[in-house]
Amino acid sequence: MPKKKNIETPPMPSQKASSFIPVIGKTKDKVLSKYEAEFNKKIIRINNLKTEIANIKEEIENARSRIFSDLFPLMGVITEKQTKYVFLLDAAYDSGFFKKRDSETLMEYIIELCEQVLSKSTREDDDETSEESKIQAIKDKYDTLLYSEDEKELLDANAKEMISKMFGIDLDEVTEMENDPEAFFEKRQQKIDEQQNNFQEQQLNRKKTKKQIEKEQKLEEGKKMLAKDIRTIYMSLAKELHPDLEQDEEERLRKTEMMKRVTVAYENNDLFELLKLQLEYQIAHERIEGLIEDQVKRYNQLLQTQIQELENSKYEIIGFRSPVGAIYHKFCGKPPQVIEKIFRQEKMNLQETIDSLLDFLDAHTDYRLLKDFLKEVRKEHKQRKRNFVGFGHSW
Repeated sequence: MPKKKNIETPPMPSQKASSFIPVIGKTKDKVLSKYEAEFNKKIIRINNLKTEIANIKEEIENARSRIFSDLFPLMGVITEKQTKYVFLLDAAYDSGFFKKRDSETLMEYIIELCEQVLSKSTREDDDETSEESKIQAIKDKYDTLLYSEDEKELLDANAKEMISKMFGIDLDEVTEMENDPEAFFEKRQQKIDEQQNNFQEQQLNRKKTKKQIEKEQKLEEGKKMLAKDIRTIYMSLAKELHPDLEQDEEERLRKTEMMKRVTVAYENNDLFELLKLQLEYQIAHERIEGLIEDQVKRYNQLLQTQIQELENSKYEIIGFRSPVGAIYHKFCGKPPQVIEKIFRQEKMNLQETIDSLLDFLDAHTDYRLLKDFLKEVRKEHKQRKRNFVGFGHSW
């Protein structure tokens, strides 16, 4: 295949001047084959995924920074005020002012507040503060007063049954999941992997036809050829960029950084990055234009694997099970003015919560006002229970 000049490449979104996309160029003399067009499509998809993942990581980091600087201080104030409020309510209960119905509502309300305080710590260490120890002790106190052992067991059984239906697991597994969720899901994944491995072994143990054997041999040969292709690219880059061959100190440092990229790409079996580096440093880049059809087919297989791996990586970052997934979906992936509006609203919401807590701290020293407030709390609890029962029936 002759070398081509004036190679045209498909337009790419916002590339820096130093960016290179290793696509096969289309010229007046040549129309791309089906496999070459597929190669270009996969290369562009990988480039877009890599760019997208890099942007997502940057957005999340920016959002986390804003959360720590703008929201965490307010969240800390809320926790502080909630703690004071729990102490106030605890003293109110101990005063003996409230009769049985209001006392039970007050106990339920105190337990809810304790759970909120204990779940919203903004500290990064795991050491429990003296304030948190006091809140835990108050929660334990009202847990004991409010529910008998039989009632606790019944509530726990109902909760487990609901979780069992939601996750499709038996009740014993629910207990295991509650005690150590990470170990539970790891165990389930291992079980799935074992089932898949057993199935694969069964398939392998089945007597293979001559056609199947030939197909497997062809695939194995293709893998060997692909490994050889990738090593050839790596060696050509290493030969050209190896810093030990460079006399100029500044150029030696530059090539040292280049070789780091080359080595990482080779170790990760990152064909896209190797081809990009080959093109970026203009090392025999006409090889991309001179690939034979079998090479393009082999490359397409590896590129498809890379696409799947990148899509999985993206999901691991922003999927709803990801720790930062919630941050991304709330504070990222939107125009800057929209993100700014979201942060302003969050700050307003947090400040409103602080103001409400200050009002409660002031008003509920008067137990008559607290008694009226508990009536509203009771109505809210009743509505919540009705909603929960309806949700349970829907399963």
